[in-house]
Amino acid sequence: MSDSQNPVMLCPDCGKPLEELVACGARDYFCNSCNELKSKTRVREAAAALLAAQSKENH
Repeated sequence: MSDSQNPVMLCPDCGKPLEELVACGARDYFCNSCNELKSKTRVREAAAALLAAQSKENH
């Protein structure tokens, strides 16, 4: 898959790339910098906010 189909998710707390853990159909995110699992909801909300901010800058 290309990066556009599977973007790198960033930690909502520190902004570093998250490790994506996929098992049995579940998808979880782990931050090696914070050393903890991150809520899928928070990760998605942070990604949406970042995308909106980037879109706003381009217009």
